[in-house]
Amino acid sequence: MWVLREGLHGNRNKAPYSRYGKDREIMTVEAYKEEKKLILKIAGRVDNTTAPLLEKELRDRLDSDTAEILLDFFLLDYISSAGLRVLLTMQKLMNKRNGKMIIKNANAIVTETFKITGFLNILTVEQGGRPQ
Repeated sequence: MWVLREGLHGNRNKAPYSRYGKDREIMTVEAYKEEKKLILKIAGRVDNTTAPLLEKELRDRLDSDTAEILLDFFLLDYISSAGLRVLLTMQKLMNKRNGKMIIKNANAIVTETFKITGFLNILTVEQGGRPQ
């Protein structure tokens, strides 16, 4: 797992980035692999600051045998247009590989963002269930 806070760059386990201060986490990512499925639990905010870091994490962890990406948004509070761009980029990449990307447990605000932008027609979004 890594945490985005203010400070130094680049530690995969604890990438300390934030515009809110050292003690306030704006995004955390816990990533692991189960066979051919890459699972990321994302908490906090995916915005202009954190979206590029999320994309880098996804690309760094994606290997040639990954057939599915599962993004658990149970603890995600907010996603901006920059975050939507990351999701679209990764969805296109998985489509080229004949793989799939699934978003689970998005809250009402994030789901409404997907609805307004038309992303519900592009992405596979599953509601309910339990956090991964």
